[in-house]
Amino acid sequence: ADPGLRARTRLNQVHYAPLLADVAPSLVARRLDPPVQGGWSRFNPTVEADGEGWLVLVRSSNYRIEPPGTYVFTDGDTIRTRYHLVRLDGSLNVGEPARPVADRTDPDLKLGGPVQDFEDCRLVRVGGRLLATATTREHGPDAVARIALLDLELDGPEPAFANVRLLSPGRPGLHEKNWMPIPADDGLRLVYGLGPTAVLACEPAAGRVRLDRLHDAVPALHEFRGGSQLVRTADGWLCLVHEVAWWESGERVYLHRFVALDEDLRVTGYSHPFRFRLTGIEFA
Repeated sequence: ADPGLRARTRLNQVHYAPLLADVAPSLVARRLDPPVQGGWSRFNPTVEADGEGWLVLVRSSNYRIEPPGTYVFTDGDTIRTRYHLVRLDGSLNVGEPARPVADRTDPDLKLGGPVQDFEDCRLVRVGGRLLATATTREHGPDAVARIALLDLELDGPEPAFANVRLLSPGRPGLHEKNWMPIPADDGLRLVYGLGPTAVLACEPAAGRVRLDRLHDAVPALHEFRGGSQLVRTADGWLCLVHEVAWWESGERVYLHRFVALDEDLRVTGYSHPFRFRLTGIEFA
C-alpha cells in the first residue's frame, strides 16, 4: 500500500484505540516508586517471573519527554540511565525495598558519547540464569544503537549488570533496537522483527547470533516494533509490541498490541491497538 496511506491509517487508529482497562477488566495497576535521583523519571519496566512472585527492573533516566517529543534534561545534556530492582509478591505488592542495580561491565569497552548506560532492558531467564538484552550507544563509534546481552547478578551486596556481549555489529547509521528475547532450553532466541518474522539463535556465553528461521507475515506486521520478551502460553508464545503514529505536529503516539505466535514462532494473531493510560509516548 502507499506509505502515506498506511501512515494515515495508523494515525486514524489513535482516535479509536481504547484504554487497556476498557478491554481487559482483569487489569490490575500497581505504582512502582523506587527512590531515584531528584527529577529523574521512572518508566519502561521489564518483568520476569520469580517463583511465586516477580522481579521487575524499573528504568530511570535524567530526562522527560514533552510535546511534541522534546527531550527536557534534569541535569547536563548527556542522556543517562539507571535501573532499580523491585521484588513483587504474587499479588503484585512490593515485597522488599527497591535496590539500585550496579554496572560491573568492563568500563574499557565504553567510548562515552551523548547517550550513556544501558537502555530498554528486557529480562529473560535461560538455564536458571537471569539475562537482560539492552540497547547501548557507547560501545561503538558514532553513538550507533547496538543490542547487548548482560548477566544480571543477584549475589553479593547489590544486584549488578555484568559480562556485556555485543550481539549486533554496529554498522554506521544502522541503529538496532527492540529485539525480543525468547527463553529456550538450548540457549536463547531473539525475535529480530515480526514482518517478516525473523528469529535469531544466540549462544549466550559467546554472544554469537545467527538467523534461525524466517517466516512470511501479513503486511500489517511490518510496522510492529518489539516490546516485551516472549512469554510461554499453552499453545505457543505471547508478546507485547508497539507501533508509532505521527501527528502533523511531529509528535509521536505509541499504540500497543498483544501478538500470539505458535511453537514454530509464526504469528497466529494479534489484538486491536490500545493505550495504557494516555495518548502519547508510553513505554512497555
